[in-house]
Amino acid sequence: MDETQELLRVIIGRLEEMSADLKGLRGKVDGLELKVDGLQSEVKEFRADTNERLEKIEERMDYLFAKWAEHDEEIYKIKRRKA
Repeated sequence: MDETQELLRVIIGRLEEMSADLKGLRGKVDGLELKVDGLQSEVKEFRADTNERLEKIEERMDYLFAKWAEHDEEIYKIKRRKA
């Protein structure tokens, strides 16, 4: 009987250690979840800013292309008049 009780004590002790380890891991996982949520928020904000900047760049490129085409046409007309 003593051997069985000792074995049970060892098993219970080990289970208590495992329970404490599990609680510690749960705390770490909770902390990681908070960090991930924070990073997701930062990434969403960065993405929105980046998309806004890209739209502005696209607008500028459209404007520059239109001006280039306009100037190219004016140069063509001037060359034709001189010829």
